[in-house]
Amino acid sequence: MFSPVCSRLRSITSIASPYLSLIHRRNLIVSQHLNLTRNSPNLTDGRSSVHPDYLPIYWAQKVPKLGFVCKMRRYTMLYTVVVSANAFIVAAMDYWSSEIGMAALTVGGSTYLALYLASRCCHRFVGAVYLKEDGKQVVISYLDYDGNRADDTIPKSDLIPVNELARSASPFRFYRTLKRRSNDDHYKLNIRFGEVRNEEAMIYIFGSEVMH
Repeated sequence: MFSPVCSRLRSITSIASPYLSLIHRRNLIVSQHLNLTRNSPNLTDGRSSVHPDYLPIYWAQKVPKLGFVCKMRRYTMLYTVVVSANAFIVAAMDYWSSEIGMAALTVGGSTYLALYLASRCCHRFVGAVYLKEDGKQVVISYLDYDGNRADDTIPKSDLIPVNELARSASPFRFYRTLKRRSNDDHYKLNIRFGEVRNEEAMIYIFGSEVMH
């Protein structure tokens, strides 16, 4: 009498198990990220021990939270594919309506799109700036596309002063664009988003306009 019910329960459990493992992995990643934000010197720490020969000039404590948005983008896409596929498979077995699969696909797709747009804004956002003691080299730490820290060591002479760059007239632009002379690399800096530890050095690197 109970065998059909048990069989269906086993089928649903086997279908749901990959999704449950993904949830567990997501929770583990969230936990590791929170521990990193609290305890690691990653982008939250402006100590010169990160670059022993360099002086910390600027650091932004909130940048790792922006990186977390970039990381969640990838997992949201994976969750959407797995959940939607499983929902359509179960619907094909006449356990529920295919509308549930469409709803999962719509919600997941919308969430992914929002995270994608947010991660595009966070990409190359500056979390720390270091200046070598001789004043000739600069290290800019920023977020890469996947939300991880990346460091670029740049000759100070290769950075274009902000005074020489046209400022965007868009009211939605909340950051300054930093550019190099030798290539098309650029960085996004919001001076109010972090802490300037050496204003004189900051002006020396990027020009006086960077403080406004």
